[in-house]
Parts: sequence; structure tokens; C-alpha cells
Amino acid sequence: FDVGSLNMTVTIQAAAVTSPRNDPADHLLTLARIRAASFALADREATFLPGVVEPQTSIDEATTMMLRYDYSQLLVVDDITKRGLVGVVSWKSYGAAKLRRENPQLVADIMQPVTGVDLHSDLFSNIGPVVRYDFVAVTYQGSLAGIVTATDLTEQFEDLAVPFLAVGRCERELKRVARLKFSNVDESTIEKAMLGKLQQLYRSNWEQLGWELSRDAFDDWVDATRNVRNKVAHFEDEDEDLKLDVRGVHRLTAWLRGIN
Repeated sequence: FDVGSLNMTVTIQAAAVTSPRNDPADHLLTLARIRAASFALADREATFLPGVVEPQTSIDEATTMMLRYDYSQLLVVDDITKRGLVGVVSWKSYGAAKLRRENPQLVADIMQPVTGVDLHSDLFSNIGPVVRYDFVAVTYQGSLAGIVTATDLTEQFEDLAVPFLAVGRCERELKRVARLKFSNVDESTIEKAMLGKLQQLYRSNWEQLGWELSRDAFDDWVDATRNVRNKVAHFEDEDEDLKLDVRGVHRLTAWLRGIN
């Protein structure tokens, strides 16, 4: 439960299977934020899924699939429609079989066991397994949901890190200019100030800047930067594209850097 008191009344009732995108844990930083983690849930009736095979799939078909889609491994399910996770087959397991001079014919011959992690499990707690095994298999309500690889993690953290870094640089420049221009404000106050407080400082001390700019427009610019910070800090809508917002933050930082 995200909210509520200890003495609140809770009613429990059966519910139909829902989309993982509507799960209450979506506001947290979980595996569900990575699209590849739920690719198998997009079409529950599909009889073919790139990256998914059955134990009776031929080795030739499996290796061709890995070549075609540039996959290092394939998830193995008991049945393509039921999608119960039973193992994984990879170039590594295929190569190991060949080195043992075996001649595998089916995926079952070189399949290795794998334990799935829940779609809404913490993203950070799964970094270790991904680094160790190159991937984690993801399940949702007992069925295969998808897979998360090291590449997926890299892309996810890049999406999170770039806005954080951009806002951090902008905040430092706002503080530098404030120290330079606001002689009536104690430096310790400026150093402790977050973006909201800095915004107030700029509004209340605008005349000291001597800029031929609109105070309201500049205030809105800083406020937009604060909103970007809030979105990434609280892991809000992962589908929202922040690229344009981040560009605005970069432009504000560039303007401030020119102030001496």
C-alpha cells in the first residue's frame, strides 16, 4: 500500500489480469520501466515471439533467430501460448556443447535453467544479476513477461542520468550568478538553496541583475527547469519524452555561463 493509516479498512476481491503498465508500482523505479521487460505481454495470443522458443524448437531455428535479431540468448517456455518460463538457451551454451563435441538437435539439448524475477521488482536490486549473467528473465503473474539485458540497463540509466546532470549543472550556474549578483544575500543561503528557493531569490532580487529580460519569462524558464528536476527525481511517467525540456535546461545553463 502506498498510502493509508494502520487502522484503515481493506477490501480484498478477485480481479482480472491487468496490464502491467497500470500497476501501482509503476511510479517506482522497477523493471516495468524497461520496455523489453514486458514485450511478451503485448500480444498474449501470439504464436510467435522473437526471442522466445520452446524446448522442442530445433537448434537451427534457434540459432537463426539469434542471428536475425542479434540476440545473445533466447528464453525458453513450456508452450508459446501458456508461456511458462522453463529455461534459457544462448550462444554460450551452444558453443559449450560444440566444444564438448556434442551435436545438439533441439533447444532442450542445451537449455539451461533460469529463475525469473518479478516485473515490478526493484531495478537497482537486479543490476548485479544482469552484470553477472548478462540478463535477467522477467515474469508477471507466473508467466513470461520479457527480458532485461545489460544494454537495456545502459539505455535506461542514460535516460535518467542526462536530465539529472543537466539540471545539476543549471542549478550550479544559478548559484554562481546569485553569488555574483546578489550582494544582500548570504552565501550560505545561496549554497543551501534548492531550485524552488533559487527561483524565489531571482524573483525578489531581479533589479540587481540589470538584465534587459522579462522577469516573468525568465522565472518561467527556471520553473520549467524545476519541473524537469521533479519529473526525474520522482520517476514520473516513463513514457514522457523529456528531450525538449532538457534542451531548455541546457540553453538556460549556456546563458548563465556567459554572465560574469
